[in-house]
Amino acid sequence: MEILKQVEKEIRILGYYQLIGGILGMGTIAVSSIVIERILFLVIMALPFLLSIYAGTQCLRNKSNQLFISKINQALQVISFSLGGFGFSYCAGVYLGIGIETTNDFIFKFNFGLSTMNFTINSLSETSFILTNLVAFYLVYRIGQYESFLDEIKEKKEKLDIEDHLISNE
Repeated sequence: MEILKQVEKEIRILGYYQLIGGILGMGTIAVSSIVIERILFLVIMALPFLLSIYAGTQCLRNKSNQLFISKINQALQVISFSLGGFGFSYCAGVYLGIGIETTNDFIFKFNFGLSTMNFTINSLSETSFILTNLVAFYLVYRIGQYESFLDEIKEKKEKLDIEDHLISNE
């Protein structure tokens, strides 16, 4: 049971992390200059941060979908890229990125920072890179461990419930 309490504690921490990361991202969007034609674009940019806030609240409320939503949220943050005028980079929380830039040469790239969102379509930028967010990668891994652990506990509980039912019917 001590391990279960530790997992529940870590899931609550994950919830706070995602909630704060989403709020930071929304704040970043709010302080950027708003031009009427950019409002729709800003709404689209806000959606991943709203997902992070939702995932965080699900973890804090111990909802049944908490790990599923959190895994989607974190998986979206694992890879950032820019290639041929198209690019995507999203992080709600802390990012620690390593990767390569291939614009002129292969250059090792290292990034660190807080909540960010970049989405480009048909940009004139010739920058090409791919980054892996190590924080999000680790969190996806841990969420998988939480799922496995909770599934084991559920199976054990179901087995005990069946045994109790069989004993009470004798």
